[in-house]
Amino acid sequence: ALVISLYSSSTEMNQGNCLQRIKENGQERIEIEEDGVLKSVLINGETMLTE
Repeated sequence: ALVISLYSSSTEMNQGNCLQRIKENGQERIEIEEDGVLKSVLINGETMLTE
């Protein structure tokens, strides 16, 4: 079977904070890092991880 995966990502840096947006197979994941530490993950706008 043929499997097609759609994937795109972008990264924004601002005063030591990193916001990475990842779109894969119709879902959007946003990862927020502060000083290299993962602080928050949102999947399709819902919070999945918050430190």
